[in-house]
Amino acid sequence: MPSVSIILPVYNVAPYLKACLDSLCVQTFQDFEVIAVNDGSTDESLTILDAYQGILPQLRIISQPNQGLSAARNRGLQEVSGEYVYFLDSDDYLQHDM
Repeated sequence: MPSVSIILPVYNVAPYLKACLDSLCVQTFQDFEVIAVNDGSTDESLTILDAYQGILPQLRIISQPNQGLSAARNRGLQEVSGEYVYFLDSDDYLQHDM
C-alpha cells in the first residue's frame, strides 16, 4: 500500500499533461500511486496517459464520461489505497522533491 495517493483529474489538457506526468516521474519520493481520472477528454489526453503507463508504473487510469472536476475527484477518491491523498491539477506540475 502506498503512503500517498495522487488524484489527477484529466479533461482536455493535452498541451500540459506531459509536463505534469514528467514531474511525477522524477520525484525523489516514490511511495505513491497516481489515479488519473480521464473525464471524457476529446483531445489526446487519454493517448498521453496510455503512453505514460510504461514510464510511470504507479499510474492507474480510470475513464468515465464527462461529469466535471468534482465528479472526477470523487471517482478518484473511491480508488485510493494510500494513507494520504493529494489532488494534483493536470495543468500543473510538482517540484522534483515534493
